[in-house]
Amino acid sequence: MTGKFIHLESLLHGRDAGVPSRVEARPNPELTAAGWERRFTADSRRAEEAVEIYSKLGYDVRVEPLRSEEMESDCADCASLMVAEFKTIYTRKRTL
Repeated sequence: MTGKFIHLESLLHGRDAGVPSRVEARPNPELTAAGWERRFTADSRRAEEAVEIYSKLGYDVRVEPLRSEEMESDCADCASLMVAEFKTIYTRKRTL
């Protein structure tokens, strides 16, 4: 059997050429200036769950598409996938 073996430690630390580089989203500065706090980025299903949970906890919730200019990545394919499939959750205390 031939193939490439990747050590677990290299996966955890991203030190293998076969492991995509880390992709991190930067918060939208316009939203943070308006009092919104970036919570996390998730796939659409998890984003729906987060809206329900944060709403029940008394927060206003925004689900924003992940924008390519918010991405920091060495892997263009990784960033494209993230933009297409993931949403960013923002919250702030509910205003009456």
